[in-house]
Amino acid sequence: GETESPEFSRITISTHCDRGICNQIVKQLEKMYDVKTVKVMEQDQTVVRELLLIKVNNVADMRQDIMSVVDVFRAKITDYSPEALVIEIRGESSKINAFIELLEPYGIMEMCRTGLVALERGGSCLKDA
Repeated sequence: GETESPEFSRITISTHCDRGICNQIVKQLEKMYDVKTVKVMEQDQTVVRELLLIKVNNVADMRQDIMSVVDVFRAKITDYSPEALVIEIRGESSKINAFIELLEPYGIMEMCRTGLVALERGGSCLKDA
């Protein structure tokens, strides 16, 4: 994704593994020609989010139920037409997964998901590493 500096882009990789495998992943990434910096971010020291845009059928007798799901998850409707609702939600992956699961019965027409984005908490920056 884009960064504050136009000459660099950023890739966020999420994995659940032991320290040995994590070190091996880091070593392999550092060998790549275009890679400038590799940083392991500890889960409790990182802000992680994901964005989902999802289009569901706009059927009159189900609309109130869909609106209730949107409200409970603090999502927002970004487009409304007689045929479809486009809903935007951001948060942790588990929240996004639960939201999708609840909307499936209403007819998901289309969806687009960003994947994880992450920044380390506090004042340190990746470009300073």
